[in-house]
Amino acid sequence: MEVFLAQHGSWARTAEALHLHVNTVHYRIQRIETLTGRDLSRLDDTLDLHATLLCR
Repeated sequence: MEVFLAQHGSWARTAEALHLHVNTVHYRIQRIETLTGRDLSRLDDTLDLHATLLCR
């Protein structure tokens, strides 16, 4: 999640940074959305998750 946000939501750049296939990144982000009940295509949900990570 941190890398995804640091890469400004880019699937390809996240995959490259993590040395993963893009489909794996899609799956993992979908899993995060399912577990948190958030939709990362919505700016307010993305900002909430980003703020949560910053507060750790």
